[in-house]
Amino acid sequence: MSNFDEKSGLVYSITPWGQWAQTIEEVFVEVKVPEGTRSRDVKCDIKAQYMSLSVHNKEIIKGPLYLKVLSDESVWTLEDKKIIKIVLVKSDRSAASCWKSLLQDQYNSDAFTFNEMEKKTHTGAVSAREPRV
Repeated sequence: MSNFDEKSGLVYSITPWGQWAQTIEEVFVEVKVPEGTRSRDVKCDIKAQYMSLSVHNKEIIKGPLYLKVLSDESVWTLEDKKIIKIVLVKSDRSAASCWKSLLQDQYNSDAFTFNEMEKKTHTGAVSAREPRV
């Protein structure tokens, strides 16, 4: 299932806990959490090839990432005490690095959503190579 955000131009893959999307450079993860959640209730661990997220000691996401990220440049924030936003900076920023799933064999995009993500990622790669006038 997909959701297209016209404002940002991102194509989201819907998951049980929220949604995720990507550009050629980054993967965006949005996790719905109970209203009133505080940052001290959140444990987010981002490694080059692994990610885990738990809220109120309840595991939400855990496992090997689809591809490598730059963990030192990846961040998470808690917005309005009800949504966690995670930005994973891709290690490989080529058009060929379009993620089929957030984790290896977990949170896969359906074929239509992946096709739309791939188009957006490829478009981003082309525009990044075009000289600015």
